[in-house]
Amino acid sequence: MYTEIAANYVIPQSSTRVLRIKRPDGCNYKIIPGAGAILSIHGVARPFSFACTDKEDPWTFLIREVEGGEFNTQVRKLGAGDLIEVDDFFRYFDLEDHPEAYYFATGTGCAPFLSAVGTFEHMPRATFVGAKTPADLVKIHTTDMYFVSQVQRPSDAFHGHITDALVAFKVTPTAKYYICGLADMVRDVSAQLMARGATHDQICVELFYAKN
Repeated sequence: MYTEIAANYVIPQSSTRVLRIKRPDGCNYKIIPGAGAILSIHGVARPFSFACTDKEDPWTFLIREVEGGEFNTQVRKLGAGDLIEVDDFFRYFDLEDHPEAYYFATGTGCAPFLSAVGTFEHMPRATFVGAKTPADLVKIHTTDMYFVSQVQRPSDAFHGHITDALVAFKVTPTAKYYICGLADMVRDVSAQLMARGATHDQICVELFYAKN
């Protein structure tokens, strides 16, 4: 199904594109945190997590700018009023409204958490967001700690990686840990949580790939 683009822009001095599209006519799909849509432009299709709630229209997606990426090349040409195809929907990231949840994200991996904090009754106990540059930090209002890895940190962020925060992090047997982002971060955070006593059942992950 095709729908119109409402807005399409890159956050200044960042590698994060914000794409907003109108809910397709007649589409009654219910957005649940962790769900996403497969967007297609001229046959080039990519999956993206919703960065919005079911009550929002237009829908919001965060897209990492990748030089030479097939989808990036196509989406840069489009503006408000142009058409984009929604091929299908998916939900692999099993986010739950858990009373003792912790969120870990890098870059556009914060998208499902933006959906969660606008939907769930329970807010996360803590949220950790990392990015390469200050401009790439997509902030979540419940976030406790921000990390910038490659440049001088902004005043409200730490220099380093999310894993730096886990040195003194206490794992509890009743908590749920949700991790979303690039493979290295997901692997490293998962390993540190398990080293501190978390079980496989307590950790839920979703990988984002730099393929756009």
